[in-house]
Amino acid sequence: MKKFDFIIIGQGIGGSVLAFSLLKKGKSVLVIDDGYKSSSSFIAAGLWNPIVFKRLSKSWFIDQCIEIAYPFYKELEDELGVSFFHKKRLIRIFPDQRSANDFDEKSENPEYKAYINSTSVSIPDVIQPFGNGIVENAGWCNVPVFINNFREYLIERDAFFLNDFDEEKLVNVDGDWQYENFAAEKIIFSTGSKMLSSKFFGHLPLVPNKGQVLRIKFEGQKVEEMINYGNFLLPVDNDEYRLGATYELNDPNPNITEEARISFLEGLKDILPYTPIVLDHEVGYRPTVRDRRPLLGEHPSHKGMYIFNGLGSKGVIQAPYCAHHLVQHLLEGVAIDKEMSISRFRLPTTGDW
Repeated sequence: MKKFDFIIIGQGIGGSVLAFSLLKKGKSVLVIDDGYKSSSSFIAAGLWNPIVFKRLSKSWFIDQCIEIAYPFYKELEDELGVSFFHKKRLIRIFPDQRSANDFDEKSENPEYKAYINSTSVSIPDVIQPFGNGIVENAGWCNVPVFINNFREYLIERDAFFLNDFDEEKLVNVDGDWQYENFAAEKIIFSTGSKMLSSKFFGHLPLVPNKGQVLRIKFEGQKVEEMINYGNFLLPVDNDEYRLGATYELNDPNPNITEEARISFLEGLKDILPYTPIVLDHEVGYRPTVRDRRPLLGEHPSHKGMYIFNGLGSKGVIQAPYCAHHLVQHLLEGVAIDKEMSISRFRLPTTGDW
C-alpha cells in the first residue's frame, strides 16, 4: 500500500490546478483519472472573459482570481516547459447602440478601468454597424496542451493512476482512505459533471451545462482578434479557430446537434463574409451550480473526504484562486468562504443535504 498526503479524483482543469497547488506546498499527491477525452476540460475553448455582457458587470471575484491565476499559470508553464496560457484582449462587437453606449459609460467607472476600454479597434472585413470595444485582461488557455503536459509531469513523479474510478472500491481504514493499492488521509473529488452519479456528493445541486463548439478554419483569410459577438470566435494554433458556444442546461443528450452547427455558421455570417471550413464539432458538459458558485468543502459525514467542483465555464480563471482557498483550508485550517462552501446547501436544523 503506497501512502500519499492527498488523493485527487479527476484530472480536468480543477483537479490539475489543485494537484499542482498541493505539490508546490511539498505535499505528496496521487491523481486518479480515466483519461476520458470528451470531458468538458478537453473540449473547452479555454477562453476567459472578466466581464458578464448580459449585465455588463465584473465576473465573480475576478480581481482576486486574476491576481492568483496569472503568476500561477506562469509558474506552471515554466515548470512544464510549455506555453499554454495566453493573455489576449477580447473585442466585443456591439449588437445595438444601447450596448455601445453602456460600454462607453462603464469604461469611465474606476472599478472597470482594468477591464473595459471603449477604444474602437479596426478589424478588416468584420461587419460591425454599432462598433466595438476592448475587454482587457481576457485570454485563452490551450486546455489539452495544459492537461496532457501536466499528466506527463505527474506520471514522471509516480503521481498519476490511469483508472476508471469505482466508488464501491473506496474504503476507510483507520482514518485513511484506501483505493486499490493506494491510501491517503484526505481524498478530494474533482470529477466535473460525473459528480451527479456519486453516492457521496450526488445530492449537491450541480447542473450539467452542455456546451457545443466548432473547430474551423478559413481558406486564405485570417482574423487576428479574439471576438465576442454573442458567440465567440477564438484564433488558436495552426490558423484554426474555435467557434461557440452553446449553453444547454439539463440536456441529457450527449451528442452534437445539427441545430447548433447551423446556428454557429449562420451567426458567423452576420459579422464575417468568409466561408468557414468545419474541421470538427465537439461537445462536453460544464459542471455548473444553480447559484453559479464553486463547490468546496468536506463531506459532513465522511472525515477527510472533500470536493473541489462547480467551476463551470469560468474554470480556467477561477481554478487557481479556488484551489488556493481550499489549500489554505486543508493545510492551515482557514475557513472556506461561505460563497464557495458546500455547507450552504445543508439544512440548518439537521445538517443533511
